[in-house]
Amino acid sequence: MKQRAVSIFILIVFIGLCLYSRDALQIKRDDFIAKNYMGYVLPSKITGPLSLEFKGIVSDFLFLKMTTFFGGKILDKEIFEDKHVLFIYDAMKILTDLDPWFWDAYLFAGMTLAWDFQRVDLANELLQKAREHRKNDF
Repeated sequence: MKQRAVSIFILIVFIGLCLYSRDALQIKRDDFIAKNYMGYVLPSKITGPLSLEFKGIVSDFLFLKMTTFFGGKILDKEIFEDKHVLFIYDAMKILTDLDPWFWDAYLFAGMTLAWDFQRVDLANELLQKAREHRKNDF
């Protein structure tokens, strides 16, 4: 009987600690997301092998992630900084590594980097990759 009471007490203590740590972790997570609101995209050397034969689907998901990120910033009327531009460029580079024939990615990158951010150098790097892979597309 005494052993059962000790076990129940330990169980109650552990449940209380779990609930307390969950709330503390939620606060830390929300604080981290508020400070680092840009997503993180794994490099293509990791994403490629992890996606197995579903590189096209992963590429589509990353494209949707980027366009919603970009659209959210426009809707919130936030001013873009260099870190945003480089994040979009890196994500599009990874995306086109996964699916080098993804026309929409090249179009989005070319338009946003060249016209919106005046970063023609970055747009040309991605468009050079498009030129290598999409030979029949002018």
